[in-house]
Amino acid sequence: MRATLGLRRRDDASGGWTWTAKDKDEDGGAEVRLASVDVKAHDLGRVVCVRDFVVVTDARNGDAVVVEANCVERAYDDDGFEESLACGPLEDEDGVANDARALNGKLGACHRGILEAVSPIITTGESTFFMCALRNEDDAGAQIPIIFNGEFLARWECILRQCVGSRVEMRNLRKVVLFKGDATHELRAFSATAEFHVVSLTFGERRVRRCACACAMCGAGATVDRFEGHVVSVRTSRAYAILRDAQGRDVKLTFTHVPLVDSKIVVSGLRVGARVVVTHAHPVWRVDEYNERVVETLGVDLRTQIVIKRTSTENASEGETEMYSDNADEKANRFSRVLKYVVEQSNFVYAEAAAAWREVFETNFDILNDSRLIDVASAEYALGKTGEASDEQTAAPLLLAMHDLGSKAFKRADVYREFFAPTPLGGESISNFDVPTINSLKDAVFEKWKDENKVAAACKRGSTRNEGKVVIRATGRLGEVDPPRYVMGILRCMYGRLHVVDASGAVELCIESFLKRAPAPSMLNKLVVLRECEIMCEGAYVGSRADALNHHNASVRVSLCVDSDNIVVIQNPTSSAKSESHGTMYVAVNSATKGAQLLPPRLASSKFSHPIVAPTWTFTIDASSEVKQRTSIQVYTAQGGVKTLDGVIVNTTHESRSSGRIAVSFGPKNSWFCLLRHGTTYLIPIVPTLNSGATTFIVDERPDVDAFVLPDDEDDEMTATPEVRDVRDVLVWGKVFAKHLSSADSWQPSPELVSFRCIIVAEEWFESENRRESQSQFGWEPRFKVQDVETHDVVDVYCKTSAFSLPVGVGIGAKITIHRAMRHLSAASMNIYVKLNPGVTTIEIHERCASTSEYLPLLTNISMRQSIRALFDEEMRNSGERLVISRRTFAVRARVVSVSMLTVRWCCPACGCDAGSLMHVSVNPATGATKRRLPAVLAGCDVCRPSARGTSRPGVFEVEASVILDDGTAQADCWLTGEAGMALTPLEVRNEILAIVKKHGRVTSRLIKSSDEERDLGAVTGGHVVRGHASNVLGGKDSAAVRTAVSYATSLNEMIFECRKQYRYHDGEDSSSPPHASAFSFAIDPKPREVRVGEYAISTNCLPMLRFWSASAIPTRPKEELMMRLSQIKLT
Repeated sequence: MRATLGLRRRDDASGGWTWTAKDKDEDGGAEVRLASVDVKAHDLGRVVCVRDFVVVTDARNGDAVVVEANCVERAYDDDGFEESLACGPLEDEDGVANDARALNGKLGACHRGILEAVSPIITTGESTFFMCALRNEDDAGAQIPIIFNGEFLARWECILRQCVGSRVEMRNLRKVVLFKGDATHELRAFSATAEFHVVSLTFGERRVRRCACACAMCGAGATVDRFEGHVVSVRTSRAYAILRDAQGRDVKLTFTHVPLVDSKIVVSGLRVGARVVVTHAHPVWRVDEYNERVVETLGVDLRTQIVIKRTSTENASEGETEMYSDNADEKANRFSRVLKYVVEQSNFVYAEAAAAWREVFETNFDILNDSRLIDVASAEYALGKTGEASDEQTAAPLLLAMHDLGSKAFKRADVYREFFAPTPLGGESISNFDVPTINSLKDAVFEKWKDENKVAAACKRGSTRNEGKVVIRATGRLGEVDPPRYVMGILRCMYGRLHVVDASGAVELCIESFLKRAPAPSMLNKLVVLRECEIMCEGAYVGSRADALNHHNASVRVSLCVDSDNIVVIQNPTSSAKSESHGTMYVAVNSATKGAQLLPPRLASSKFSHPIVAPTWTFTIDASSEVKQRTSIQVYTAQGGVKTLDGVIVNTTHESRSSGRIAVSFGPKNSWFCLLRHGTTYLIPIVPTLNSGATTFIVDERPDVDAFVLPDDEDDEMTATPEVRDVRDVLVWGKVFAKHLSSADSWQPSPELVSFRCIIVAEEWFESENRRESQSQFGWEPRFKVQDVETHDVVDVYCKTSAFSLPVGVGIGAKITIHRAMRHLSAASMNIYVKLNPGVTTIEIHERCASTSEYLPLLTNISMRQSIRALFDEEMRNSGERLVISRRTFAVRARVVSVSMLTVRWCCPACGCDAGSLMHVSVNPATGATKRRLPAVLAGCDVCRPSARGTSRPGVFEVEASVILDDGTAQADCWLTGEAGMALTPLEVRNEILAIVKKHGRVTSRLIKSSDEERDLGAVTGGHVVRGHASNVLGGKDSAAVRTAVSYATSLNEMIFECRKQYRYHDGEDSSSPPHASAFSFAIDPKPREVRVGEYAISTNCLPMLRFWSASAIPTRPKEELMMRLSQIKLT
């Protein structure tokens, strides 16, 4: 067939041009489309002979005719050599404006090289352009970017595509610098002019053989530089084709990358039986039965070139594949297809998360009814399928949640980078997403927790030196890090707490809000993406045993914490529109409970009632214009948007807001209560009722109804809340007696409900002695020391529940408010402590705890300074019905005038036992430790347990002392511990007695009546007896060093001691006074008492001293203070 080669605009929406063959023998004869790999660019406008061809009908347009040929040769060759190989410049075309920029007599640039790639025509709405990449042969293979702007030059796209792989020379180019000054997008390129033309230097079979991509991506193996195979199936409606390579493996060729820009790739001749060559394709790999990596899918982007090496000579229609089948795997096939679409849009690292979801959907679709998973329609929407009956696919909302693809789609700068500097799967900005499974996230943070256990100081962080274990916490950040890591899953309420669930497991979630925006309850059961969050693993200290554990068998809790603004809800708009049907009734809910419960309700088989504030109002949807009372209200949706609902409001008839309490009853299928926050008003759907005074409303359990958040109403009356105190207020217990009682067992007052704010400064977990009777799930019960936010006042908090039942974020360093806890007064020690009632107490978290390695003690104000005499006078008045027990912390400036007992210890930093090298080794395998009731305490733990007698054991130096303080107004008996005890023994004194203490573990010097044996050993000087391990008397040089430390303590300057009163109960047996409690060392009695002075005992009338306890002492510098005071004196 003889015909004249020409160009014609396509009839589709691609905006491109196509080759045509016009009948030479007919004047104004028929013109048909021509598709052939053998068409040469320099034959444009010349007569050619078309051989070995087939005529097929275009599947998109039944009226059009396409000729697919394997051989196209020039019929005549009467031009010069150079002219015969040149194409262009192009002449004007009717209907196409000449918008190309001319050289206007200037000299244009010329470049020679291999034409590597030609992009499709791209339309941004403002301009039309395409690009080509020329590989320079003269400059180490450098790439030369060339841009063709405008409708006039767009015709070159069809011509140059026939030159891909050829050695060409491009003439009349102009230098351009695009986005100058932008470090990210600046591009130095060449732009084609109106006089542009190209000279073909190689063509034909040689061109096809050398057709391959040599970009950096293909060189690194991130993309496939060349793939050759024949077509076995084509599905144009779904934009993919199946190619079979030389080894007989089928590879799917997809065109789903192209929607990143407004463009369309059209490949003429891509039919079943054709032989094709594909360059620069994005691979999706799989592992075959031989454990080798093979290509499963090839993705086409702007730079990919598809060359029809040999057309199909079969006159057959387009091949079809069965996509929707009637078998049980129909849903699995659908999900598999859209899942692949996600992979083909970006470098969405789906090997963990998406693969787990895919396996669940493809292997067992019956578990869609399980509470962990979502329905297929929602999954398809998240992955980019627009409708149930539509094959159209767009950018997946799942990817849009992680990156704003829409903002990048029509920016020419990003399109240039995608073509000239390609990166894996769609561009640099979306190339590094990682969405791991929840199970893998747990593994990663658990490894951090194991490392924290191995740190030497971990065993004493927050320790109270009790029998409990310190808590180790490890944290990690997810989100906008390098590389970005996001959490994807479904929000579920499990055992009354909010969780994120995926196909591998679940993790507890805590939602905060920096802007105080409450999360919408309709988030529940929706697919969400957490853009930025913190993951935490917490558990009791186990030391080196952590190496043998994993997060499945270890007693740890892993949780996530996220700001509500970083939660992206992926919900199909068509499904959410069904929720507001006519007649649906809602109730306005304002939670009457502040904070989170300690024991969340279990909803496995029973209902749960949540208390709300009354009175309230109901709202029934009614869009009818005939209803006169119809009102429009605005609500917040799960995605944070505003929606307007039309309906009727009816006020309920209950008691006043201050005392009225009603309830909302949640069934097993609706668990919105786990998202309710105090102070926010919600609209919860309920079963319709006409009783406006009902005490309980039942939540509507239909799956298609949603709950909403109402905007804040500034005029709304604040709900009444119980008084919230400070810790310093909790430590004062007034009106202990109504009258004097005669028994120590009957005077103890009843516990009281208190609410107070505090910060946790120490924390330990205790293993339950009887796990069957305990409510602890893993046998661990928490115990805290909490401090006042402004002062140094501290109170102990006990909790008889599992440590894992506490709300996420409760730990050392957390600022919290405890509501409705029980305050107790101990009958024996007169201590004030707090117990948390799991069924009543709630905890409100203001600042969460962090990892234990990052904890810094709270810096508060110094306690109020008082004199011992003023405290003595206050205590003298504090008796009978006026008795007030105060455990507040106060400061006393005094000096040590006498030391009655000094105990120096080398103790374990974890369990607090004596760690001397003389200790016997006695380990009970069942309990892991043995405790002997000796003056020297022997206990074994994983940190300090010795392997043999005489072995050096790790420990810390500690000092405790019983002293007499004198501030010049009066004296007081004080027990010093912690920093206050260490202040008595400066560094030089500690160095002298360190060797003795490490050997014995505990050395005690006590002011006591001595025996003849002790005096003979030389252990007594000035009334002090020194004993070491197992109460053995120390004499000679060892006892002298300890007695020197005692003498040094009484020579120190004044110090500021932070003290608390120590109370005791006087039963009246040793005095004539009735039973009473006081902070005195003994009861006030007019009768003489026997008093020991050194070695002598005398009988005399005595005035008792106050009893203090101090754990902190600050040395003073009298000289510097005096100089400062003198400098402030003004001479007149």
